[in-house]
Amino acid sequence: MNLHIMNDEKVIGRAIESFETALPNNNKFIILKPFEQCRYVKVHKECVHYIQFGSPNFWSCIGDIKKYKYVILHSLSYNAVKFLNKIEHNS
Repeated sequence: MNLHIMNDEKVIGRAIESFETALPNNNKFIILKPFEQCRYVKVHKECVHYIQFGSPNFWSCIGDIKKYKYVILHSLSYNAVKFLNKIEHNS
């Protein structure tokens, strides 16, 4: 399973479709904004989650970070950096 951390940007809808075509049912996409506030991303799939970083549901949606083969940041935003700083890194 791959974890994708994404912002609400124009190309993200196409990126989600591309990753799902290449690796079907092997991705979890976290859009760092509630769906109602999104301007560009409007994908309705079970693997796409619209969650604000730091919200009560954020970490429960991600679950155990060790279960992901890859964690892919599609932008190095402030919230993506905060996410990286919160996860446990192996030396």
